[in-house]
Amino acid sequence: AMTAVQQLFGQGKAALLANVGTLVAPTTRAQYQAGNVPLPVNLFSHSDQQSQWQSSLSDGSGRTGWAGRMGDLLAASNGNGGATCISLAGNNLWENGQVQVSYKVSPSGNFGFDFYRAGATSDPLSRGITDLLATRRTSLFQQGWNDVITRAIDNQRVLSDALSSAAFSDAFPGTGLGGQLRMAARLIAARGALGMRRQTFFCALGGFDTHGDDQLARQQQLLGELSDAIGAFVAATAQLGVADKVTLFTASDFNRTFASNGQGSDHAWGSH
Repeated sequence: AMTAVQQLFGQGKAALLANVGTLVAPTTRAQYQAGNVPLPVNLFSHSDQQSQWQSSLSDGSGRTGWAGRMGDLLAASNGNGGATCISLAGNNLWENGQVQVSYKVSPSGNFGFDFYRAGATSDPLSRGITDLLATRRTSLFQQGWNDVITRAIDNQRVLSDALSSAAFSDAFPGTGLGGQLRMAARLIAARGALGMRRQTFFCALGGFDTHGDDQLARQQQLLGELSDAIGAFVAATAQLGVADKVTLFTASDFNRTFASNGQGSDHAWGSH
């Protein structure tokens, strides 16, 4: 199912890190079975293992992610520091730093207020929104809402203008992950207009929790979606001339057991 990744691997452009897992201390199988070594918190819990991968902390709950901590250090090199960490898949711990939080962008490019035209006087809706946002509020909560919406509209306008000039040959699959990586490529193409030099992008693909599923068929579909999207993204970075400046990696919360629990398989420690 992973023809595109297989080709990248054969070209020396992809690598597999085998038997990788979260650890608190070096652990042997015997120590794990005897229970005499500290283990990651809530081992085999999806949310906890994702948090540990994204925070790099296995012995507690991290409040920042390692991409966010990198973003704190890199933001000053960007023209728009607020766009250092961009998520195409909603909230995530990985891109949260002490200062940085992920800027959420829709893979479709629809940023919510597309109907609004700042300064338009002939459009009653746009005029009404402009008047609403321009009115100063005595309530801190109401004024805070006004400020957040105003900032979001301003950011949307800058981003939309930059994306409209970012063109490349589009050969991405019409899948969820394909759309996310397509938008990441568009944002990379717009880096000059946005004044960006160092960024992180977060995408996500779910559905691997194969309890009771037809695991072979499910993995065939999911791994194919992953492979096709990665292949298209790598091709886009080559076309944009940044293939040697972009690193794409995958991380899974944990592996699956070899033994079946019916049609699917259960949670296992370590992954690739």
